[in-house]
Amino acid sequence: MSGGRKQRSIRKKMAEEHDPDVEQMEEESGDSNQLQAVLEGLHNITAEIRDFKKEVKENLIKFKDEFKEEVKREFMGFKEEIKKKVAQNDAEIQKQQEDMTEAQGRIAALEECNTEAKDAILNLLKQQRKLQEKLTELEGHGRRCNMRIYNVAEKDGELIQEMVEKLLHRELALPAGTELQIQRAHRSLGKKPPPEANPRSIVVNFLKYKTKEEILTKAWKKKIQVEGKRIFFDHDYPTEVIEKRKSYSEIKKALKDRKIRFQTPMTKIRIHWSDGIKIYNNAEEAAIDMRRRGLEMKNKNDTGPSTEERIQTAVPWQRIGKKHGTDDGTSATGSGQNASSRAKERLQEFQRG
Repeated sequence: MSGGRKQRSIRKKMAEEHDPDVEQMEEESGDSNQLQAVLEGLHNITAEIRDFKKEVKENLIKFKDEFKEEVKREFMGFKEEIKKKVAQNDAEIQKQQEDMTEAQGRIAALEECNTEAKDAILNLLKQQRKLQEKLTELEGHGRRCNMRIYNVAEKDGELIQEMVEKLLHRELALPAGTELQIQRAHRSLGKKPPPEANPRSIVVNFLKYKTKEEILTKAWKKKIQVEGKRIFFDHDYPTEVIEKRKSYSEIKKALKDRKIRFQTPMTKIRIHWSDGIKIYNNAEEAAIDMRRRGLEMKNKNDTGPSTEERIQTAVPWQRIGKKHGTDDGTSATGSGQNASSRAKERLQEFQRG
């Protein structure tokens, strides 16, 4: 006990004496402890970082696996949906192909029917035109002994035949005793017009064609007036001929203005050009040539396209070849040909005119 107290007193005494070596040793011991603490702290931090990296890596691996699984599920679902859509589209396309094949067949049948109908109608129109021409010709023969007098005023109770005979004898200065041999004379059929309108023409039927021609020749050489109004003489043309002759009205007016000589025999027009005489079959043909020669006129007589032209425009398809097939009506390309190909083959038999 006494020894221990002695040592403590010695150390106390030494400390009180402030030994520099002792202080230095104590300082070095404190620095060593601090360094050791820092190292231990770094070691702990390193361990924590290692653990954190490990944890992050594990989380990343887990997330990667979960993400891959999720993407796989989504892809498989999308794949199944695409398969369903593709199958649905295939079914719709197949249905559309079937509908198109049926439509092509119907169109082919319709075009063939329309072409046959168009050909039949055009043929009927051609025959009708020929019959109309024959009828007009027969009607013209029936009227060949007739003459028409225009612009003679109408009066109540007039005796047409007696009035016409007196008019012709007086105005044409026919020899006394000339027999006109008029069989009938009457106003044109129709309701009597009002006083201010043009009077109805007078139809005169002669027994002989020669007599009518002589009367017309003399009447055309004179300007005959009755009660201050000029009257005109002409053949009794059929209605169709009159309509065709009316179509030359603007042409005749243009020719008269330029003092060009012309005649209108029946449904044609004969024009005396400086380079020779030319005959035109219709007003359109004459108008085209007149415009080419520099003569302009109003186009009042343009009736538009003919019935045949309207039909050709409305049904432009026409057959360009005969249908190819076997004797039993089957396609020559074979029984294995599908309906779509057969329909296309039928459609290729037609083209727009």
